[in-house]
Formats: sequence, structure tokens, C-alpha cells
Amino acid sequence: MDGGVGTLPRVTGTSLVVLGPVRAHRDGREIELGSPQQRAFLALLLAHAGEPVSIGALSEALWGGNRPATAAGILHRYAGALRRVLEPERPARAASGWIERTPGGYRFCGPATALDLLVFRRLAVTGGSVEALLGALRVWRGAVAADVLPGVRNHPVFLALERERIAVLKAAVDAALSTGKAKLVLPEIARAAAGAGLDEGLHARLITVLAVAGQRAAALTAYREIRDRLVRELGVEPGPELRRAHREVLVEETRVRKVPARLPADLATFNGRVAEMRELAAARDAVIVIGGMGGTGKTTLAVHWAHRIAADFPDGCLYANLRGFDATAAPVGPVDVLRGFLDELGVPAAQLPQSLAGLSAMYRSVIAGRRVLVLLDNARDDEQVRPLLPGERSSSVIVTSRNSLAGLVAEGARPIRLDGFSDAQARDYLSGRLGAHRVDAEPAAVGELIAACRGLPLALAIVAAQALVNPAFRLADMAVELRAAEGLDGFGDVRNVFSWSYRTLSPAAATLFRRLGLAPGPDIALSAVAVLAPEQRPREMLAELVGAHLITEHRPGRWVLHDLLRSYAGELAEDQEDRAEVLRTLFDHYVRWGAKATELERPDRRAVAVGRPVQGAPLPPFRTRDAALAWFNSEREVLLAALDDAARHRLDLQVCELSWVLTNPQDRWADWYGCLHSKQLQLAAAQRLGDPWWTAAAHYGIGRNYFKLGRHAEAQPHHRAAADILRTLNDPYALANAVMGLGVAAAELGDPLDAAIGHYREAIELFGVAGSVEGEALGHTNLADVLDQRQADPQTAIDHYRAARELHRGAGNRHGEAIVQFNLGELHLRHDRPAEAVDCYRSAASLFGELRQTYRQIESLIELGRSGARDAWVSARELLPGLDTAAAQSLRNRLDQAERDVQRLVSERVIPSP
Repeated sequence: MDGGVGTLPRVTGTSLVVLGPVRAHRDGREIELGSPQQRAFLALLLAHAGEPVSIGALSEALWGGNRPATAAGILHRYAGALRRVLEPERPARAASGWIERTPGGYRFCGPATALDLLVFRRLAVTGGSVEALLGALRVWRGAVAADVLPGVRNHPVFLALERERIAVLKAAVDAALSTGKAKLVLPEIARAAAGAGLDEGLHARLITVLAVAGQRAAALTAYREIRDRLVRELGVEPGPELRRAHREVLVEETRVRKVPARLPADLATFNGRVAEMRELAAARDAVIVIGGMGGTGKTTLAVHWAHRIAADFPDGCLYANLRGFDATAAPVGPVDVLRGFLDELGVPAAQLPQSLAGLSAMYRSVIAGRRVLVLLDNARDDEQVRPLLPGERSSSVIVTSRNSLAGLVAEGARPIRLDGFSDAQARDYLSGRLGAHRVDAEPAAVGELIAACRGLPLALAIVAAQALVNPAFRLADMAVELRAAEGLDGFGDVRNVFSWSYRTLSPAAATLFRRLGLAPGPDIALSAVAVLAPEQRPREMLAELVGAHLITEHRPGRWVLHDLLRSYAGELAEDQEDRAEVLRTLFDHYVRWGAKATELERPDRRAVAVGRPVQGAPLPPFRTRDAALAWFNSEREVLLAALDDAARHRLDLQVCELSWVLTNPQDRWADWYGCLHSKQLQLAAAQRLGDPWWTAAAHYGIGRNYFKLGRHAEAQPHHRAAADILRTLNDPYALANAVMGLGVAAAELGDPLDAAIGHYREAIELFGVAGSVEGEALGHTNLADVLDQRQADPQTAIDHYRAARELHRGAGNRHGEAIVQFNLGELHLRHDRPAEAVDCYRSAASLFGELRQTYRQIESLIELGRSGARDAWVSARELLPGLDTAAAQSLRNRLDQAERDVQRLVSERVIPSP
């Protein structure tokens, strides 16, 4: 460890070690410290790190109740002997620079840089990063005062130092988890946990680090081992921190590793750009920055190239429109992009760090070793892009921007400048679109059109579209019309092209074009277009806009405006449309469709009257839950953008309603940070409205999402605020949910058991008044859980589980019944009731099987075998091939471990041989 970060430097002079075997060195050579008792005396002084230690305290530590009458004299001799070996050249009667006599005792007074304990503390305090904290921990050479007399080594001062070490280690682990550097701390946390006894916080962190590092089987084994020790040695179940770590591993286990495929559609009419394609091919191993002014076809080229090479990236393609130059919305922040990317890559939201640095580090860690293609479109600047770059060259990145992104180029990115077409390229492009015969027939007119378009592919595409939909028009006549178009400031001749094409539209299509410039989100679906389209002819008007090349169907059923055209349409709308009314109408449509989708996704969720009817709006076509989920998924970015837009324009009722509509899908997407943001917008809007119900609902939603993120202390006041408001309203169902939240917070925070029980009992009663069977069942389950976890009253816990089971059974909720049966089986097994456990696990396995939840069915069969029905393990192994590889391997490991556990218990004659 010499020379490593945080290790004691090689020094000329004397250095002392107490964080490990007690040692002293001078100029690299060890100094003999005398008898074990004298060494223990020195260790006590060093452990106090400069604080005086009284003769009484030293005597008590060294001799306990057998203190000799001459103790003070013996200590005086120890001090003198140590001074002589530590500073042999000190003149007689000169003050010591290492061990000082104080009134009533002694203290270490050497240089701070010479004592490892003080070096450790300095590094721990001045650091903060993972590397700095690990550097501090590397100062340790083993257990504190490892070689002193056993009776002395258990002194409180040494135990306190061990706790100090563990605190720094926990801080290092937390920093590593928040910055995606879990693998750095794994060796240190594993060693510490092996010798840490029953420190639940430390073991919880080990479980989380193992899981994040990809060692989920080891994480589950670590949980089982510490849980068995807690039950065996203390007779208690794991506390909230350990349970939460275990739950997160189980959630991660059930997720299939995703291969993202998010590229926009390739343009069928792409042609030209031969030289640029060669440049892209030559630079494919670098970060590529395609730069150029708006309208030069940067996105078209990037998407075309990405489709061409996508097969070389088996781990998928990530795409983000960073909207760096969108006139209707702020650029997309890298935090939001990273959360979306990590979700696409299968990372649970509960594991996402809060900071940009943490998200970026986790993203790089997740895609390390994978081959992923990343396309970052419409970037504003270097700072927006830099956190989104992978850390390894196994993945490739394409960035488009109107800016040069000189900072990235200086760091090694390969710039490809995209200018407008040359005259020859533009002529080839038009020949490819219109046919060479038509272009060759009117060379002068073609030249004028090209000049008017300034060679920009976007403008040329609009001109080509007009010529294609009007095949009888002479190109010369089109050039005359274009010259006559009224110019507007900003885009020069290109804007003339927009204006000229816009003027050719029918009045209805022109109105739709303007309104589309106000619509939030990256694209828009036909159903939303129908709300904005006058005369309810959306397909006809979209066809007219597509024909004029003013809009593109970039995915089936979804249309997008180029950002220059969006800006142009939005400016036209400012003069001719009522922005607030257009947005209100559009948002009411999203709310009504979202409410219908929510009803299908969660029929048990209480309906809330939201959204106003929109004249002529189509009715939601979905009739099944799968169709509702598909709609939510397809509208994800649009709905989130609509919520932000509603908040920005102070459409407060729409903010509340959109936030409500987004609750279920954001839960399903595990987008708890996003949902927290939604509820915070809702709270501000509801308070502006002065609406107590929406305010209470927002507080409850914020508390619920803090709970999902494991931040129970922050959840509690929001649940309390919601309950306080709802007690003044006649809404027992909403109040029951808020009170239930208070019960969960009390249970997770370790509040007195009576507090959690009281909240749960009140919630059960309120759910009964509200007629919510599901709510009552959940209340009974939570109450049973907390009684079980606190080892308070097993029979009462069983009674509440049974009550929940009967409620689920009566309501036909087989999934809820299966979960309760599984929980009951666990409780019976822990309390040595194997026959009852077998019945519960067998029932759970049967129910999960009927529901085709194979993962949970196998889990139930594994525990059924543990309970004594060993033949269940045969059935479990037969089901494993039906799962994806990762999930099957995880369960196979658990099944193997269960069989080994039983074999060990049989060999130890704890249980009879099967």
C-alpha cells in the first residue's frame, strides 16, 4: 500500500501506527516498543489523539480491578521508556515532543502527520469523493490496536475508533452508489461486513453494492445470511434498511435486460451527401459532431447513418431530441435524458442517483462493455452533451447541433460540417425528387429556385413537394411565385420559402399548421391533431401539410415539425390564435383520454371527474388494458411536456389533472423522480387555485413518491399535511390513503409500534366507510407486516393476514390473495409451523401459476420445499426454462442454496432426513 492514495507517506523521522497492530518506525525501521503492557499504554495515548488521559483512566484500562499500589510509578516508567526509544537524541530534562506529562495524566503530543489516526481523520474530513474516502480508509492496517492485550483492546476508545471507521466506510459506499462507482467500494465493504457483526446498515449497503455491481445472487445470499444470524442470535427480523435493500434486489431481479431501439424513421427520399457519408464511415469510432445551420439536414443525415450502422450495435440504440433550439420549450436537461436512458437500459428508478454527476457515472457504468449507438439530436452546447457521453469506446455517439461544440471537438470529437447543398448537389437532389427530365427542361428556373432556397435541404424539400403535388406547374411559374413571397426577418430567403408554401395551404390546413406550432412535446398523434383541426378533417389536412413538406410522419401515426417550421408556425399562431384556449383544449383531450386509460389500467383506482368535453374530439378507441398501456407509452414524452407547458402558462386546473393522469404510468415506468416533479408542480398549481382537495392529493402524491425513493423522513410531513386537510373534507377514501402513508412512514422510520398500528387501524376503518375492499385488505396486510417485523404478536399478525386474504378472495383479487398466502407462509415457517407454511406456499404457487406469474410461482415452490415438501423443487426446476436467462439463473441459484441449506440441517440433525 506504500504510495497509494491515503496511505502514510514514507518519512524521514518517526511515525506511529494505532489503526492496526501498534507500531513505531524511524526512517523506515521499526522501533521496539517494549513489553505488552507498555505497548498498550502507548496505544491508549495514541487512540486519544492528543487528548489528555488521566492516570486513573489509564490504570483502569490496563489493570481493571487489580490496579497495583504503584500504578502511577509504573506509568511514569512506561512514559520515560517510550520517550527514550521515540526520541533518543533528546537532551536530559528537555520537554518531550511525543509524550507529554499533563496535570493528572499523559497525552500524545507528536506531529499530526506522524500519527495514522490523525492522517485518517484529516483525509476523511477534507475529502468527500469516493476516492478520497477510500484513501482515508486505506490508512488502516487492520483492527485498531490489533496486537495489544485482549482485555485492553475492548476498551471503549478503541471500539469508538472502529465505529468511526465504519461511519467513513458507509459514507464512501453512499457516495459510490450516488455516483455509479459501486465496484470501487465492493472489496472494502465486503471485508468490513465480514467482521462487522450485526450492523444492519453496513450489511444493507453490502447487499446494494453487490446488486448494483451485477452480483445479484451474491446479494441475495448476503441477505439470507445476515437475516439468519439476526433470527438465530437476537430472535428478530431484519429492520427497515435491510428489508429495503432486499426488496430492491428482488425488483431488479425481475427486470429483463433491455435492448433499446429508439431511432426515428429513416427518410425514404434521402439522397446525396456522398462525401459526408464517407467522413462518417472514417470517424465511426469517435464521437461525431455534425454541425451546421438550421435546415441543412443534420438530423436527416444522422438518422440515415444511424440506421445504416445499427446492426453493428447489438446492445441497442439510444436517441434523444435535446431540443436545443426549440422555440416552444427549454432545452431538455441532461438529468432528464439520463433518467430516460437508464430506464431504457433497465435500471430501476429507486437506484437512480439524484445528482447529474451521479446519473452520468451510473449511465457510463451500465453501458460499460456494451456496444450501444447513442444519437443526441439538436444539442444546444457542450454542457448539455458532455454528461451523456459513454466512458468507453465500445459505444459510438453521433451529435447534431447548430453550434460547433468546440469544447467537445477540443476533447477529441470529430467535427463534420454540414453546409447547404452546392448548386450541383441541389440540382442532383431535385432531379432525384422530380425526375431529371423535368429539372433539365427548365435549367434557369431550377437555378432560381436553388438560389432562393440558399441550398438548404429543408427549403429544397418544400419546393420539391410543391412541384410534386402540382405536376402541371412550370418550375418557372413557381420561381415567380417564390420571388413574390413576402419576406420576413430572421430566416431571410428560407423564410420566404416557408411563407410561400404556407400561403398555398387551404384555410383549414393553415389553421392546423399554426396550432401545431403551439403543441408541446416532440411529436403529435392523429387523435390530438383531430382536436386542433378545424372542420374535423385531420387526415385530409395532415396529408396536405405532408404534401407541402411542412410536417413529417416520422413514425407510423405520429407527426413532427422541423424546429425551424415549428418556430415559424408558433410565430404565426401568436398573431392569429388564442394560445391559452388552444392549449386548454389540447390538454383537456389528453386528460380525458388519460382518464379512460387509467380506468382500464387500474379499475380499482377511484375515478376522479377530470377534463372537459372537447367538441368534435374522437373518443378513446382502447377497450383493453393492454391498449391503454400502449397509449400511455406512446404519449409518454408528450404528456410530460404538456404538464410542464401547462405549469409554464399557469393553466393550473390542467396541471392538477395532467398530474393525476400521469400517476399510474409514472408508477409503472418506475419514474419516481419524474412523478415527484409532477406532484410538486401540482402542489404549486393547487395552492394557486386555492383548491383543498387537489392540494391534499398533491401532498399525498409527494409523500408517496418519497416513500418509493426510500426517503421516509421526507414523506412523513406530506402525508401528515394531506391528512390534516382531508379531515376537513368529506372524503374517507382519500383520507384513508393519507393515514396509511403515515402508518408506512412510522413503520419504516422505527417509530413506536403503537403509532404505526394506530394509523393502520384508522386507515382500515376509513377504507371500510369508503367501501374500498382493496384498501381494507392492504391495511390488514401492512398491519400484519409491521407486527411480524417487530416480532410483536405473531398470532395477531396471522389474524390480519387471514383477514386480508378473505377480503382479496371475496373481491376476486387472486393476485392479492397469492401475495398474502406467500407472506403467511413466511411467517409460519419462521415460527416453526411447517405444516401451515406448506399449505400457504402451495396455495400461493397455485395462484401465481394460474395468473401466469412464473417468477413468483417458482419463488413459492422454493419456499414450499424449504417447508418440507421437497418434491416442489422438482416442479420449480421444470418451470425455469420458461423464464429469461437472467431471471432463471437467479432463481436457480436460490434453489441450489435452499437445497444446500436443507442438506446442512439434515447433516447437523436439526431436521430429519427426507
